[in-house]
Amino acid sequence: MMDRKLASRMAAAHQAAKKWNESNPVGTLVIYRPRHPLCDVGMVQTRTRSEAWALGCGIAVVSVEDISGGVDLDRCMVVKGGDAR
Repeated sequence: MMDRKLASRMAAAHQAAKKWNESNPVGTLVIYRPRHPLCDVGMVQTRTRSEAWALGCGIAVVSVEDISGGVDLDRCMVVKGGDAR
């Protein structure tokens, strides 16, 4: 059974993914800050390659080009004027 805190995080993640998907189609130009401690490259510019979704831990993520897995939406920013392909 899911505890209340996790249920709340999951609901928020699903809502964040839904909101992201409504305004950012696949192919949107984004910049993000990698989380891995050995990856000290600053901000990375790339494009999304999927719709956003919620992980089971309550984090909303999106797939981007050249990275396996998902990037936390809290670490992604849409590049204004960078139209989706």
